[in-house]
Amino acid sequence: MRRLTKTSLGDDPKNNIKLEQKPVPYYRLFRFLSVKDRLWLTLAVFSALIASACVPVLNVLFGEMAELMVNAQEDPLYCNGSGSGGHGSSTPAPKNNQKLLDGMAKFSAYMLAAGVIEFIAGYFFVTTFCRLAEIQMYRLRIEYLRALLRQDIGWYDTVEDRDFVSKISENVTKVRQAVGETASMCTFFLLSSIICLAFALWYGWFLTLVVLLSSSPVIAVSSAIVGCLQAKLASKQEKSYSDAGMVAQEALSNIKTVMAFSGQQKEAARYEKKLAKSLRAGRIRGVVTAFGNGFLWFLNYATYSLVLWYGSKLIFEGRKEACTKTPEYNTASLTVIFFNVLIASFNFGQALSYLEIFSVGRVAAASIYNIIDRIPEIDIYVNSGISRKERLKGLIEFKHVHFCYPSRKDVVKYIQLLHGSVIIDGTNIRELNINWLPKKYKTIVGERVRKADMIIAIKNGQVVEIGSHDSLMSQQGFYYNLVVARADEIDEQENLESKLMESATSMEPPEDQDILESVIFPPLEKELKQLAKHTSLFSLLRLNSKEWPWITLGFFIALLQGGMLPLDAYFYGQFMGVLSKKDTEKAQNEVNLYACYYLGVGVYAILTVGIGLSCFSISGEALTNRLRKLSFETMLKQDLTWYDNPRNNVGGLCMRLSGDAASVQGATGTRLGLVAQAFTTIGISASLGLYLLPKLGLVACAFVPFILIANFYNGKLLENQQTEEKLAIESASSCAFRAVSCIRTVASLGKEKAFVQVYTESLLPPHKKAVAHSHLLGLVFGFSQGMLFFAYAAVFYYGAYLISHENVDYTNVFIIGEALVWSMLELGQTLAFAPSYNNAKVAGGRILTLLESKRSLQDDPGSGLPIGMYAGGVAFDQVKFSYPERKSTTVLKGLSFGIEPNKNVGICGPSGSGKSTCIQLILRYYVPTMGKVLLDDTCIQDINLDSLRSHMAIVAQEPALFDRTFAENISYGDNSRDVSMDEIMEAAKSANIHSFISSLPLGYSTRLDAPGIAMDYKIHVDAGKEDCYYQYVHPGATLYVGFQVLRGGDGQAGFAVRHPNGQIVHPYAWKAQSDYQETSAVGGYYAVCVDNQFSRFAAKLINLYITTFRYDEWEKYTKELESLDISVTNFTGILSGVDQKIGQVLHYLHQTRARESRDYALLEDNQSYVSFWSILQCLIIAATSSVQVYFVRKLFDSPSHGGGKVRA
Repeated sequence: MRRLTKTSLGDDPKNNIKLEQKPVPYYRLFRFLSVKDRLWLTLAVFSALIASACVPVLNVLFGEMAELMVNAQEDPLYCNGSGSGGHGSSTPAPKNNQKLLDGMAKFSAYMLAAGVIEFIAGYFFVTTFCRLAEIQMYRLRIEYLRALLRQDIGWYDTVEDRDFVSKISENVTKVRQAVGETASMCTFFLLSSIICLAFALWYGWFLTLVVLLSSSPVIAVSSAIVGCLQAKLASKQEKSYSDAGMVAQEALSNIKTVMAFSGQQKEAARYEKKLAKSLRAGRIRGVVTAFGNGFLWFLNYATYSLVLWYGSKLIFEGRKEACTKTPEYNTASLTVIFFNVLIASFNFGQALSYLEIFSVGRVAAASIYNIIDRIPEIDIYVNSGISRKERLKGLIEFKHVHFCYPSRKDVVKYIQLLHGSVIIDGTNIRELNINWLPKKYKTIVGERVRKADMIIAIKNGQVVEIGSHDSLMSQQGFYYNLVVARADEIDEQENLESKLMESATSMEPPEDQDILESVIFPPLEKELKQLAKHTSLFSLLRLNSKEWPWITLGFFIALLQGGMLPLDAYFYGQFMGVLSKKDTEKAQNEVNLYACYYLGVGVYAILTVGIGLSCFSISGEALTNRLRKLSFETMLKQDLTWYDNPRNNVGGLCMRLSGDAASVQGATGTRLGLVAQAFTTIGISASLGLYLLPKLGLVACAFVPFILIANFYNGKLLENQQTEEKLAIESASSCAFRAVSCIRTVASLGKEKAFVQVYTESLLPPHKKAVAHSHLLGLVFGFSQGMLFFAYAAVFYYGAYLISHENVDYTNVFIIGEALVWSMLELGQTLAFAPSYNNAKVAGGRILTLLESKRSLQDDPGSGLPIGMYAGGVAFDQVKFSYPERKSTTVLKGLSFGIEPNKNVGICGPSGSGKSTCIQLILRYYVPTMGKVLLDDTCIQDINLDSLRSHMAIVAQEPALFDRTFAENISYGDNSRDVSMDEIMEAAKSANIHSFISSLPLGYSTRLDAPGIAMDYKIHVDAGKEDCYYQYVHPGATLYVGFQVLRGGDGQAGFAVRHPNGQIVHPYAWKAQSDYQETSAVGGYYAVCVDNQFSRFAAKLINLYITTFRYDEWEKYTKELESLDISVTNFTGILSGVDQKIGQVLHYLHQTRARESRDYALLEDNQSYVSFWSILQCLIIAATSSVQVYFVRKLFDSPSHGGGKVRA
């Protein structure tokens, strides 16, 4: 029920224009959890603590195992029969195989138990966090829509940020990330890093501090420097491409001019020349990034070297005093400190990477909570007011009513009255229960006004005419003029009103919305899915074939890089062998040698990582450059019908040149190096294990697929969960969109609760799927973590068995364990977060489709008849024509006329009669649907296109000048040859501009690159839609955007400006006119959006004005003008000729739905990918189990006890 309050809008409605965006405290993100849910959350945090504690426990058990193996050798010394290490009175200890095996069995059991605990705790806390996040988001979405539909119409008119529906998807998703799997991972990483550091300090605070103080600052500073260099070089590369991007935008925006003068080749050459700078900057960035990453790898191995060198030194010094006191450091403590510090540093860095997600979630929650917590003036959820029991008579009376809209004070119980009253059957409408009213209304919303018994015409708030439709039309007064002026628009509105009423009463989407979704978006999704499905890796590699020397070298270096981790494991195993030496001086010398080896591995990493990534970066940038060049050339060769397609708007094409070409590198560049490195590492590690100890190698290899696949799935599932959720709630979001779009109709019918109920039911299936998905995430995470424990337990226990019964070298056990377990874990994580291959497939598919697209009008060079001695007569013979994107509208209906040579003929007619269409058919921009266009009795379709256009001179409705010199712009009229300077000057004299050009300091070499550009044009925005336009702004330039509603509906529309980084810098404002100005620091494509979604009846005619200025260069131009004694006004008038027409861009639904369809294509591809690996995993498990059953006896048979009982 509705309640009247004064707590929301107050005296000044503008108090509610802007929604507060102050981030909410993090704990308030969990406000929709019940007491029971909060208890589950507490248990989840406790489980995360247990799972985190298991990580250092694994390192402790591993250290104790290492200590057992070292002490079980013959070399360790004992003082007086006990103790270890020392000289003089020390005597060798007898080798006790059974004690080693018993100790390893005990620690392996502990490790198995820790693995089970890790699996259960990891599954529980990840599942609980994700499940509670889904429950909370389910409630949050419902409450948010309920709060939206609860607000009064006055609030909708005054609020600036009108992007309500997108918040249901985008902002709620950001909140879910901040409280779901991100929170669980951050909690796990943070707790594990703290506990690991605590264990390291406990086992040896001095060595721990030495490692932290010596290596951590260097690594942190180096990482910061590398990051800054990468950001700086990336910005430089973007700026270098901006010049090429401006050439593309300029040519595509003026494509008719380019076609008319056959300037495609000239524009392609200019674009290619500008791309050279971007190519050079990209290669420099790639090389610096590659060697920067290599240097970080070097610092990593330098840290290993420091820890092992200084730790062994402390161990050997302790052994010298072992006869008098217990050593402070031993093999176990060194191992525990080494791995715990390493894991603590890595996990702490991972935890810090999530902090930005928490900040984004807090800001996103603020915009949602402000609406949820707002109490409207007219509240449908408060049961107050009078509910009449008797039948409504329908007596309505207005008494001294004074009213203004909250958004327009200067100029229905939706909005409160200021003065006066509205009386229904003798009762003030303020005292009635609003939800009761629609039940008794008999008037059908949307009924034709001309059928009303009485029509009241109001002008300037006063009644000017009263009567029926026929009587008012016969008077030919105010009502008559209104009907005549808007006859066409009234008919269109009546159709839309009828459709809207059917939608509002049946809870179905409006018909125009259905048509839009069924005609435009599903074909787009289908097209993108087919592109992702049919674009193979080899198709993408063929595009990069010219760089095969760089790819071959990079592939070879990647193979060498794959030996880095096995080499690390080999040196670590040899180092563990040195710790058992009785001669401490000799042992220390060997340790020093292995410390140098680790530094050598670091240098090896710099070379392999640096050179390998540099090769792939160079080849990748060349591929990007080539794809941009070929794509731009293909775009220029398309006919005009291709440009009429809304998807092929100028902004979208420029973004495709910029983004898709770069995305293809994800499948052909670094991705190849990672795959090569992964398989090389697997091959070398497996070969090394099978060579050193075949039996132990087989045992270790059995766990490799589990570790690799588990970590791979873990990363992929976390990466794709957001995509799945976005696709699953699409239908629910469309319901919310219909409700908010038609809020006035929904409110008038009192259907707010009905829409909330439909929305709730629509959310239930994806909610259940998300909850089930949370269990899968927990299982994968727990399995990936627990499998590491199981692998270590099996490998080292069986290694101890082989040491005891077959006298194998224990150093080989360490080598195999590290190479085939730890290396696989790191590689699994690397592959999981590698660049997305599917994104590259989709981008490559779009590019290949573009390059293979058919061109119906653009001829190949030399095809067609060349123009001979034509007299110049033109004739239209029964020409019928419809534009390809408007086939239902026939522009020319059997047009026939002839123009004699050497005659001046004018074609006149009203707007839309086909005047411009005739000129475009003569220029062969389009092909007639029927009939022929003749040039001296020759059909122009048979004439060579370039030859035809080269003999035509045209001044377009909107003349375009390019970013070239005066001479180049004049010579653009004949691109078939090099125009001499004399001809250029003669043409300028004919146009009466020669004297002005000559008076400039640079004369005909003056470039027409004014400090800014200005565009002023009118756009038509259909009802219920939004149109966005892109404008590139140079770094340092100032963007100014102004718009004004010229005609349509209530004279208002939404207006917003989106920064190139995606941030909305000017929130949606529902006004009659608005403007925005900003000096751009980084430059890029700004999106200027005009929103008419909340007008379901009236289209809007908008005047849009976009300018960019370079204030830092404007003074130079004004001084130049002053020296020439030319006023700025005159000069700016001349510069107006530089105005460029910005192409229309498909409305924002094209962008969002294109991304969703692309995500859907990725999801479909990932599902097949997961299915393949699942089947492969099952086959590997079956094969491994068979091998284990077959070899289990032989693995435990000792040569000294051939055929005897298996010893445990």
